[in-house]
Amino acid sequence: MACSMSFDTYFRDATGFGPLPWQRDMAANGLPDVLSVPTGLGKTEGAVLAWSWRRMARTARAEPRHLIYCLPMRVLVRQTADRLRTCFQRLARAGKAEVPVFELVGGDIEEDWQALPDRDWVLVGTQDQLLSRALNRGYCASPFAWPVQFGILNNDCQWVLDEVQLMGPGLWTSSQLDWMRVRRFGSSGPAKTTWMSATLEVSFLDTRDRRNDGAHQVAQVAMTWDVPPDLDEDARLHLERLRDARRPVEVLSPPKKAARAEWLSREVVEGHRPGTLSLVVCNTIAFAQEVFTSLATDVPTILLTSRFRGVDRHAAESRLARFEDRRKAAKAAHVEGDPGLICVSTQVVEAGVDVSAHRLWSEAAPWPSVVQRLGRMNRDGRDNDARACFLLPDRGPKGSDRIGPYAADEVRRGNALVTELARLSVTSTYREAMSALTKGVQAESVTEAVAPKRMPLPRAADVYGLFSTEPDVFGGFTDISEFVRSPDPVDNAHGGRGELWRHFRDEVVRTAKVQFARG
Repeated sequence: MACSMSFDTYFRDATGFGPLPWQRDMAANGLPDVLSVPTGLGKTEGAVLAWSWRRMARTARAEPRHLIYCLPMRVLVRQTADRLRTCFQRLARAGKAEVPVFELVGGDIEEDWQALPDRDWVLVGTQDQLLSRALNRGYCASPFAWPVQFGILNNDCQWVLDEVQLMGPGLWTSSQLDWMRVRRFGSSGPAKTTWMSATLEVSFLDTRDRRNDGAHQVAQVAMTWDVPPDLDEDARLHLERLRDARRPVEVLSPPKKAARAEWLSREVVEGHRPGTLSLVVCNTIAFAQEVFTSLATDVPTILLTSRFRGVDRHAAESRLARFEDRRKAAKAAHVEGDPGLICVSTQVVEAGVDVSAHRLWSEAAPWPSVVQRLGRMNRDGRDNDARACFLLPDRGPKGSDRIGPYAADEVRRGNALVTELARLSVTSTYREAMSALTKGVQAESVTEAVAPKRMPLPRAADVYGLFSTEPDVFGGFTDISEFVRSPDPVDNAHGGRGELWRHFRDEVVRTAKVQFARG
């Protein structure tokens, strides 16, 4: 049944507030190929609700039946799936059909979606699980199910890839798969792809295959800060707060490496303000552990890394989310009568995690990571007294070309840009400072910093070969891991190895259960 409800009403019923102008545009025109939107402006709800409203409204431009929401990290999957379930449950209470939302992460595989090819649904998963299935080699899945999942994820579907700066070769693979669906193999029903990020450079869409077919020319949409006169009052105030938000930055020179953790922990405790979140983002798990154990304070503290047991990590994430919920409920920069929270974390918080810190402490990092970390501070524009402190990079091991998990030249470039941003942020809003940085003398450096590295990518012949799901001469299956996840050390800092390890673990557990059942 067609939807007669306006998108503004539909969006408000789903979220409790009105849509922003760029979200309206996507509902009117459909999802673009590339969407560049700053952090904190509702990319997830904007993309998914625009798709679902267009599906129900039966607009002239046909929308794919299924939406595949691909993310680089496990922590983002559960958070995103929970938010979307809440939206669709609210819509169901308003009399609209509820769209089921499924999760696909290692250790928690939902398979009901593959039995519902004729139903509308949303599938939220990690790049490991989703891209491996789109390549006919699904991790944690039976080989007998591979062709079914391959067919569903490559036909009549809208792919949305979020936080693409963390995807490594998965970004290039998604570009090639999009080309194959649209230009090479074709598909049953429309098959579209949208790439989203606050830091996005589109050279990954200019592969030889796409260029030869003319598919390298794509529709790009960047959010504007224009405030239309008919915009909902709450949405207008929200947009203006974000437009005028300040995020002053300073660069600090810490002592020698031996005393680095103790010095940072003292600075964090001294700079913490009651009722607020102080966020410390470290580049390695070892340094995060050192900083956390050095904290001497009565303020509640949590440590968040990729090496927690699932139950412990969920408990830490829940504490962080509960504090953020209290801050949002207060609609203020701090929560009266609350001691606040100090969170020491690795890069697991730098993308998509919905928190707003009053003080942000960070080690030097590549520029895309810097932008993402700054997106965790004064996220809703209510805390213009917030401040970020970035530490100058250490030299790293003698003779090494790496600083922590990152390439040394990327960290130094990021530090140079942060230093310039610190100068600009003294007198300008964050939006003005970033605009001046990307259009000034540092424009070329910013472009180089956000450009994705060249990675392995599948050609049409590779995918043809993957149509055969028989074991090879060694009794195994074609390894597609180089197309899915980077083995680079930075990926491991993000928890990248986790999906492959969980795949192995799940297979061991499944085998043990079968053997136990057989006695």
